[in-house]
Amino acid sequence: MDNNLNKKLLRIIQLIPIILSTVFTLIIIAQLLIDNRIELKEKIRNLRTEFNERQKQQIKNRVDTIYQQVSYERDRTENVLKADIKEKVYQAYDIAHAIYSDNTDKSAEDVHALIVTALKNIRFHHGRGYYFIYDLEGNNIMLPHHPDKEKTYLGDMQDSRGTYFIREFIALVKDKHEGFTKWWFYKPNNNNNNSVDDREKIGFLKHFEPYGWIIGSGEYVEDFEASVKKDLLHWISTIRFGNNGYMFVLDAQGVILAHQSNELITQDYGHYQTEAQVLEMFTTAKNNGGYVKYSSVYQPDNVQGPDKLSYVKWYPDWGWMMGSGVYVTAMEEYLQQKEQIIVKQNRKKLHALIGFSLALILVVGFLTYYLRKLVARRFAQFELKIESNFIKLKSANNAMSHMALHDPLTGLPNRASLDKFAQQILTGGNEKYMAIAFVDIDNFKYVNDLYGHTVGDELICAVSRRFEKILGTGDMVCRFGGDEFLFCFSGFNTQAEIATKVTKINDIFNTKMRCGEREIKSNCSVGVSVFPDDGQTLEVLIGKADVALYKAKGQGKGRLCLFEAEFDAQLKRQRAMKEELYKALERDEFELHYQPQVNAKNKQVISVEALCRWNSPVFGQVNPAEFITIAEKCGAIHALGLSVIKIACDEILSISPNGNGALELSINISPIQIIEPDFFTDIKRVVKATGIDSSRVTFELTESAAIDSILSLSPLFHELRQCGFGLSLDDFGTGFSSLSYLSDLPFNEIKIDRSFIDKFLDSDQSDALVKTIIAIGNSFNMTVVAEGVETQAQYDKLRHYNCDLLQGYFFAKPLRLNELTQYISRVAVVL
Repeated sequence: MDNNLNKKLLRIIQLIPIILSTVFTLIIIAQLLIDNRIELKEKIRNLRTEFNERQKQQIKNRVDTIYQQVSYERDRTENVLKADIKEKVYQAYDIAHAIYSDNTDKSAEDVHALIVTALKNIRFHHGRGYYFIYDLEGNNIMLPHHPDKEKTYLGDMQDSRGTYFIREFIALVKDKHEGFTKWWFYKPNNNNNNSVDDREKIGFLKHFEPYGWIIGSGEYVEDFEASVKKDLLHWISTIRFGNNGYMFVLDAQGVILAHQSNELITQDYGHYQTEAQVLEMFTTAKNNGGYVKYSSVYQPDNVQGPDKLSYVKWYPDWGWMMGSGVYVTAMEEYLQQKEQIIVKQNRKKLHALIGFSLALILVVGFLTYYLRKLVARRFAQFELKIESNFIKLKSANNAMSHMALHDPLTGLPNRASLDKFAQQILTGGNEKYMAIAFVDIDNFKYVNDLYGHTVGDELICAVSRRFEKILGTGDMVCRFGGDEFLFCFSGFNTQAEIATKVTKINDIFNTKMRCGEREIKSNCSVGVSVFPDDGQTLEVLIGKADVALYKAKGQGKGRLCLFEAEFDAQLKRQRAMKEELYKALERDEFELHYQPQVNAKNKQVISVEALCRWNSPVFGQVNPAEFITIAEKCGAIHALGLSVIKIACDEILSISPNGNGALELSINISPIQIIEPDFFTDIKRVVKATGIDSSRVTFELTESAAIDSILSLSPLFHELRQCGFGLSLDDFGTGFSSLSYLSDLPFNEIKIDRSFIDKFLDSDQSDALVKTIIAIGNSFNMTVVAEGVETQAQYDKLRHYNCDLLQGYFFAKPLRLNELTQYISRVAVVL
């Protein structure tokens, strides 16, 4: 019965393709011919619709772009004005300071006169801008537009709103040394005493310390904004889009302010259009912008008619109507050309369809015959293939399930597997202890750097195999990621059993690991949390194991640490210190101490190293290592570093002006700072603003910084050197990449780490290292600095080895600025 049914089904299956193919072939041919005619009409209609919409969108985008640019320029007008005034005052300050420095042999009155003469006739801002000078008592020294008031007391002068602005000048300079200020005046030639007509003026003041002067300048905001408008309108008039596209701008009275035709600028647009057309255009523009059709007053030579479609938009802040458009005749010419192309393409397609229909009839006839024979054979084959595919699918599903729960490199369970495993233990009602051990392979990055990632992967696999050997019943280890692993140990009756078990993790590293042709000695740090003492959920236990791991790594390499309650307090301190650190930056709580670096031959102070200190009102005196580490983690290190650079340059310049024999300055930079995108630009800007010579400033880079990140920035380090800055490699000899740094980066100084200086009197190995480092520095033509010099014997030996500079408590501890000045004076007297 089933066999007969299958045969009937097979006959039906054989006939169905013949019937269906014949019917569908005829239907397809008829439908293709009908669709061809419909498609032609649809293409032409779509062409016009899409082209018109595209043209409208283009002109709208043009206007929106210019509108945004105008808004941007207006919004930044005051900032640009401030920056310009500040730059002008700095130029005046530099001129005055140069005259003062170059004429130290002359009397103060003569130098006063030279400075006033140099600045009095300088004009800028199209002749509106000038400099003025007051002393801190309110007496005017120079006032070019009112020379009759010079050398008179003007401290009681008020602006148009009754403010004693000269007194405010003095207070600002005394408080901040420099800054911006505002006052109000009636503009020149405005004799109306109505306060509505007075105008705001913005100024910048800077303290000229040698004479206690205030050097300043100011500008009316209105005048500067007028200059910005003029420049924008000129720019808009020059903008072109394609062959005949341009922008135009009208003011609220209809006067043309910007246009392609210079002849139309300043003309009244109402003279060329009807009142209704002008009203429609302004109404549309003010109602969030829109499109208008009209007859254009301006017609380019390559356009046949004046009809135009424009998009207009109102800019209320300046009372401008901005617009741009396209000529209708130009659009129509383009559309007619495109329609002719479409008609030709459609005709070719119709011919192709007829040929295709004939070929299709022949092909369908052949295929029908062939399919009739093929279907019967394929039917049996498909039955076998479906069964085979079902078996493969089941096998692939099992493989994917395994991949989803295991690490592809090591074959260990992954985090998902461990989560499932641990949850079963936590919810099983077992009263015994369970431990989570968080493991991190120490110095794994350097294995990758030294031997390559292939060796690093082999090390991970070798460690994984050893980890599996210490597992017992009820235990699991998973690869957490990178060089980190998680253990779940269960079934403990006492805490002592846990300690014995996790100690086996460290014991694994007592012997070298075989990685290909190499044997590598490694170790690991372990952090452990215990259920139920340290937490009730897996996430909490992993988090506390991570905290314990962090504590273990802080104690040194190869350590094991169990979580303790006090760790939470330490985390809270770190979070609180992070918040206080940002506030400290705002409140300028950081101060700098300076440790002298002396010439080894004569003990003359050549340079100082700037060291940051923080006396927090909340935490008291904070260890630099602690707050710098937190600043690096929370992202505040860049701001802190720039603040240190600015303060150090300002303070050192204040006690040692630029010139021959000027005191040099070394400043530490964090590896985290270096990878900031704007780091190099920012430090050059900050140092330049302080006025100190870049050749006096050396930036110290710690050798422990990640070499891959540092070497990728080599061009920027070379740029710093070209700008005159020095580069010092700090803690030389303590890392893995000293020679790589020296050969690839433009260092001009290396610093011998204090750990070598501490031992080189008693250790032949340390002594040899110190001599070798000095020899390396000499061969590279670099300055060699030894830090941590604390005894006469160390000094004598380093001097004998021809070390260039020495630093340490034998000479001086880190000093405040006033203490540093006194120290330098004492040393100079002795010398």
